[in-house]
Amino acid sequence: MEDRKNCPSCATTLPEGKAELNYCPACGLYLALAPTEGEKTKPPAPIEEIPEKIGHYRILRPIAKGGMGEVYLAYDPTCRRKVALKRIRADLKNREILYQRFLREAHITSQLAHPGVVPVYTIHHEGEELYYTMPYVEGQTLKQILKEARKQGGVGEFGSIKSLLPTFMGVCHAIAYAHHRGVVHRDIKPEN
Repeated sequence: MEDRKNCPSCATTLPEGKAELNYCPACGLYLALAPTEGEKTKPPAPIEEIPEKIGHYRILRPIAKGGMGEVYLAYDPTCRRKVALKRIRADLKNREILYQRFLREAHITSQLAHPGVVPVYTIHHEGEELYYTMPYVEGQTLKQILKEARKQGGVGEFGSIKSLLPTFMGVCHAIAYAHHRGVVHRDIKPEN
């Protein structure tokens, strides 16, 4: 892998002298598969360029953007419900390896049935367009809960480690289920 100064996806300055650095510490892009200087890629769409529709889903707002995908809150007019719609980032969909990895992630996730795993409703694979939908789950991420607990100094609903144990155990059970099914989640973090 060539020595890079900036992440080709999010432009974060990469730590110097870290030849063994495989992932961007900011966006999580796998640098070995990232385009080199000579490869032409589309730049990531700015956050203000939110599509009005993807397929028949009406986009309401962005939820998150990661190293490979972006998640939107969308409205499904057929089922008359809000959904989370995850699609491969526009700047990566021409990268066959990443496109196939994203599709594999959707297929694997659709096979998991556990209370701690958000199920996949549908996978749409039409031409270059690749996305899948899931239930929209309102609430806080574990990262937000931990941040709030620190601010509250040990008081409140999630003010102590002991009060967070049931949540943590739920995560552990979901991961154990996935492992039992032969699936390894490679991006476990409090915001996921």
